[in-house]
Amino acid sequence: MTSEAKFSGHSGGHNEYFSKLNDLLKNEGPGHPVIVLDLDILDENLQELNRNMADPGRFRVVVKSVPSIDLIRDVFEHTKTRKIMVFHRPFLNIVAQEFPETD
Repeated sequence: MTSEAKFSGHSGGHNEYFSKLNDLLKNEGPGHPVIVLDLDILDENLQELNRNMADPGRFRVVVKSVPSIDLIRDVFEHTKTRKIMVFHRPFLNIVAQEFPETD
C-alpha cells in the first residue's frame, strides 16, 4: 500500500487521502453507505502478495470480502489462483456458476 493511502493510525482523524475521499462522498456521494475501492492500491497489494507468498497454491480468495464477480475475476487474474472461501450460500451458488473451475 502506498504511503499516501495508509491510515494515519490515530483515532479521530484521517490522513489527506482518506479526508479527500470522505469529503468527496459527503459532497457528491449518493447519500447512503457505499463501498469505495481504490483499484490502483488493490493492484499494488496483490503484487506485494505475489512477491511475498511462500506457497501460492495455498492462497484462497475470501469472497465474502470481495462481493463482486468482476472484482473476484480481477483478483483471480492477478494472483493466478482459482481457490475460494465462501461463507454465504446464495453467493456460493453465484460464484459456482460464474467460476465452475474453482476449488
